[in-house]
Amino acid sequence: MPKVNGTRTVDGLVAGGRTRGAEGLRLIGLFLLLCLVWAFAYTAIKLGVRHAPPLTFTIARAVVGGLALSVVALFTTGPFPRDAFTHRSAAILGLCNVAGLAGFMALGLTRISAGESSILTYTAPLVISVMAWVWLGESLSPLKALGLVAGFGGVVVVMAGEVSLSGHPAWLGYALTLSGALAWATGTVYFRAYQARLNILWVTALQGFYGAVPLALAALFLERPAIDWSFELAWTTAYNGLGPMALAYLIWFYLLRHRAAAEVSSYIFLVPFFAVVMGALVLGERLGLLALLGVALILAGIYLVNRQTSASPTPRRSSQGTQSQRLSNTNEFHYYHHIG
Repeated sequence: MPKVNGTRTVDGLVAGGRTRGAEGLRLIGLFLLLCLVWAFAYTAIKLGVRHAPPLTFTIARAVVGGLALSVVALFTTGPFPRDAFTHRSAAILGLCNVAGLAGFMALGLTRISAGESSILTYTAPLVISVMAWVWLGESLSPLKALGLVAGFGGVVVVMAGEVSLSGHPAWLGYALTLSGALAWATGTVYFRAYQARLNILWVTALQGFYGAVPLALAALFLERPAIDWSFELAWTTAYNGLGPMALAYLIWFYLLRHRAAAEVSSYIFLVPFFAVVMGALVLGERLGLLALLGVALILAGIYLVNRQTSASPTPRRSSQGTQSQRLSNTNEFHYYHHIG
């Protein structure tokens, strides 16, 4: 048996500890960036739909995001993918994340308030965690479940002042928004199951294009193409395409590749809080004590979900694409280390 150098062993342990600490800070930074980008999307969408119908606006930002990421992917990860699995997966993710989440949310917002929409949309982390537990065998301990419930409770508290209970309930708006949350959860668990076989850059770019197709068909029947070509429309479309549709989904998929679904989804409970803060700063909307109480509950929930966790368990189906993941990770390394 070869002799082990004690000094090298200690140095290796220290270096490993530093690496893990740096990786932890990097992940926290990515989580915060993700929440901020998605949070400001609410404000930018409110401004953008003043100048274009909701579905048309959603199509534009999906195409902008897809085009931008396609250019990046061509220069960083290689040629356009031609395999059927990548395109089938991108179509499923586009149907769930773009047409499902963004499309149903846009339609729902025409019937219910933004506060109601936020609460219903952010039932998704609860659904994601249960689906990942049932179908992927990921851990969902009582402590994690309590943390998820606390996080969702914090969302309800944050948005309580934004919800109007007067008049008759807009059941169609509720149904559309909940359908979007369910679609988002389904897309998230699908990606988590097959992430080892997918190139994140290309699948994120392609989901925008595939998701825009059903939205365009729906817009033909549901909307009139009345567009006010203004600077505000231009920058809100650019932001929502490059930020929430492109950068945010890149980070979202990257985090899902490295952490369990429940852990990743627990952090996005912060999005409604940041959205309320940005609405107050940019649009002059009210920011009350309930928002602070709500964020305390959200942070407690995140702590409970991520308490005493180790590296995320690998989904049962991920072993199918070990070689593909090595190739994908090699191609993506130079891009992703800039995100952190």
